[in-house]
Amino acid sequence: MVIVNRFFEERVEQLFDLANLVEKIFSSAGIGYHIVGGLAVYLYVEAVEPDAGRLTKDIDIAVQREDLDRIAQAAKPYGMELRHVAGGNDPRFASHSARRSGANEAHQLSGQG
Repeated sequence: MVIVNRFFEERVEQLFDLANLVEKIFSSAGIGYHIVGGLAVYLYVEAVEPDAGRLTKDIDIAVQREDLDRIAQAAKPYGMELRHVAGGNDPRFASHSARRSGANEAHQLSGQG
């Protein structure tokens, strides 16, 4: 008998469905991006030690700031919108140079679903 954690499998499927949507949005507009954060760690750990992976609830994506308007436009046909959710001069999140440049800003793609 094999016991399967169906909840975990469903969450992984949802996360990968979201990753596929992200790929469609970015590739449709020819915008480069990098998966970072929890999902990147999960994918690495799964490749090295499959039973050690830990689930994340979102996908962190690094993009070029100049692409934000294009991302917002590319996301609309998929029912998604880009919102500014964090950033500025909070010293907890970035070095002095990053704070000056705004590199610690965060935006969120969100939609129905």
